[in-house]
Parts: sequence; structure tokens; C-alpha cells
Amino acid sequence: MITLRFGPGALAHVRFAISPLTEARRSLRVLDDPARGALHLRWAIEARRLTAGLDLSLLRALEPADVYTPDFVSPPPTSPLDEFEDQLAVVAATPPEQALA
Repeated sequence: MITLRFGPGALAHVRFAISPLTEARRSLRVLDDPARGALHLRWAIEARRLTAGLDLSLLRALEPADVYTPDFVSPPPTSPLDEFEDQLAVVAATPPEQALA
């Protein structure tokens, strides 16, 4: 068993909210390689069919395969009701020098 201990400062940064942008990025990984999410294979097959004609290159640019994904690409949700577009705006507002670093 693993025990993790958090102090008050760390716990203050814990969020229980869904990130629409992170969900989209991780879903794209499953679309590209359904074996990654075998539990969701039926979803992956249907989603691949429905997205076959879409240009997902910009979303793929945020989620390169087998490469570390920088933190700025996954902004933490500010509320349990964050919208995909709001999170994209946060990513777009990242200073270029931070993105390059």
C-alpha cells in the first residue's frame, strides 16, 4: 500500500473537477491508439467513425505522442463547470517565452 501525505499548502491546490481540454487530449490518444483505452473500445470505434473527416491536427499538436506534455497545455480547471473554449483561451494566452521554454 502506498501512503501519500499532504500538507495544508498542497491540499489547497487539489481540485476535483473535470478538465474538458485534458479529456479531449486524452480521448484523442485513444482514438489514435484504441489499445490505450481498451476498456472504452466501443466508444473508440464509434468516435473514430464520427471523427474520420475532421481535421484534428491542432488538437494533436497539444498532445504529441510519447512526449512529455508541458503543464501550460493542461491548465487546471477553475471551476467544476469549465468549458473547453475557456481552457483553450488560457492555453492561447500563455506567453510565447513560457511555451518555448
